[in-house]
Amino acid sequence: MEKLQTNELFLTKKHVTNNEWQTFFDVVSKYNGLLSSFKIILCFSENKINYYVETKCSLPSVINGLPSFILRETEIEIPKENKSIFYHAELNSNIIDIKNKLEISNKGDLKYAVITIKRKLNKLKYKTKLVMEKNDTLVGYNLIFNVPSTILSVDFNENYNLVYKSAPKYLDINKCINVLNNNNVSSLVKVDTFPYLQGSYYLDLNNYNFAVHSAIFGSSGSGKSKFISLLINNLYKNPEFINNYRVVVIDPHASLEKEIGGIGYTVDFKSKKNSINLFKNNSEDSVVSVELMLDLFKGLMGSNYNSKLERVLRHSFYLLLSSQTFNFTNLRKVILDLDYRNELLMQQKRVLPQSIIDFFQTEFSELKNKSYGEAISPIIAFIDEMEIIPVFNNDNVDDTLDKIINDNFLNIISLDRTKLGDSVTKTISGLVMQQLFTMLQKYTFDRHIIFVIDEVAVVENPILIKFLSEARKYSCSCVLAGQYFNQISEELKDSIFANVMNYYIFRVSRIDAAHLIKSISMKIPLNDTEEQKIKILTDLKNRECILRINQSGTLLPAFKGTTNDFENVPRIIGENEDEKVSDANKLKSIKFNIGNVSMRSLLEASSSSRKDDFDE
Repeated sequence: MEKLQTNELFLTKKHVTNNEWQTFFDVVSKYNGLLSSFKIILCFSENKINYYVETKCSLPSVINGLPSFILRETEIEIPKENKSIFYHAELNSNIIDIKNKLEISNKGDLKYAVITIKRKLNKLKYKTKLVMEKNDTLVGYNLIFNVPSTILSVDFNENYNLVYKSAPKYLDINKCINVLNNNNVSSLVKVDTFPYLQGSYYLDLNNYNFAVHSAIFGSSGSGKSKFISLLINNLYKNPEFINNYRVVVIDPHASLEKEIGGIGYTVDFKSKKNSINLFKNNSEDSVVSVELMLDLFKGLMGSNYNSKLERVLRHSFYLLLSSQTFNFTNLRKVILDLDYRNELLMQQKRVLPQSIIDFFQTEFSELKNKSYGEAISPIIAFIDEMEIIPVFNNDNVDDTLDKIINDNFLNIISLDRTKLGDSVTKTISGLVMQQLFTMLQKYTFDRHIIFVIDEVAVVENPILIKFLSEARKYSCSCVLAGQYFNQISEELKDSIFANVMNYYIFRVSRIDAAHLIKSISMKIPLNDTEEQKIKILTDLKNRECILRINQSGTLLPAFKGTTNDFENVPRIIGENEDEKVSDANKLKSIKFNIGNVSMRSLLEASSSSRKDDFDE
């Protein structure tokens, strides 16, 4: 039995005339073929009417010469009525007139209207059946002496109490069709091609330039994190990509390791094995390294940062970096310990610029004595805050950032923000960014680096602006992701607008939508207003997103898609990475026997000595 094709029929205006319906019958019958019938089906639900067309052939979404109609593939099922009787309606009646008369005559509620049309030679033959429901029973009424085009011609301007299903808002994506295909293997999203193409079409990484700067924004639960995992996993499954790319991810929520940790290496700083040296120093081009460190501290210290403090940091950084001894402990010693400072100055005397030596021998003492509250105290307070965290007290870790990047396709810097706090999370992220940018400038890697920063508002610092403006020339592209675009600084927003090519926007707030629509070329043929564009971004369902991508240097118009299914590949904790038993679990294992145990032994059994979080 030949499978029938069903399309939902959308009206593009409130009154489709008799002549327009008649033209629709003629055109569709020619598509459908001689002696083949097709059906127009109307479904009624309360005050709503939905239109469908059922044919033996496939129909395009937009039919030339029929601007009042748009079609979209769908499926419906019309139940069979128990019996059919004949009914005569007035010739000039439309379906609403007939519906009202039948219901007033206590025939029941109109549920369906089915018009069957068949071409015989050059003439069209019609049969019209109405299906009424009364007392949970369906009864068919076969209309006689009716004109289907008149029946369908309802003026919804006059019948304002009724709602027809108008054409949904869609984006003009004519120029994007060439980047899509009908193969969902390794694809990122299923694309809504309505009304330009019928069927399922997909976007995969082979069809556009993903190695440019990208931005992913979406509220919690909208699908943003899953999309990041899907993007990385698709890269990993392609042999060409895995050979030519390396991915570094900063994850402040420590969630991605549960989704894609199994395909890469996770740095969580819970042990020496799963850590990297955050203070790897290199004396080459100390000026560049100093500027990056100043950018980092400017972002970390916020309002405490000032010109006097910057002079102290600049010269201290240069001294420590040139001697390859930079860490927070030694930064404190350079500032507070005269003997340590003089010893470093003596050791580096031949390589240090005279201005560094002069600063510490003259100006530094004056700043320390007269401007301690401005120039010294904020630095010491910051170091005190950082030094209580074990990760900042271990600069003898074997693994370095460049080593793990070269050894692994995917590298996740997994930071549990809820445990570490915002300040520590931001500091670790900043140190990773500083090291990576320094390595990029030295052309350390022979593969393209994709640098993913999740929750960019949490870890933002001025180094990110350098990444966006300069990293491409060092074969590195950034993917910035976050829940709230409006929470990042104006400087970073401007840099995103100037440098980001690809946008993946999931459901966002109205404020964020108002900003983001300015950056993407989104055209809505039937209602191209700013308010409608904002509404599209705020009304997206989970996993739906608006994409604006770059293909061969050309920015394509925005289109809508839904992320494909993704099966997690979680990180597996090995024997040497076993997580510590929680205090709660330890207590569960204690057996109490009040009659045979002393209070001293009970307290000893209940106590737990806290181990250093950085145990090997």
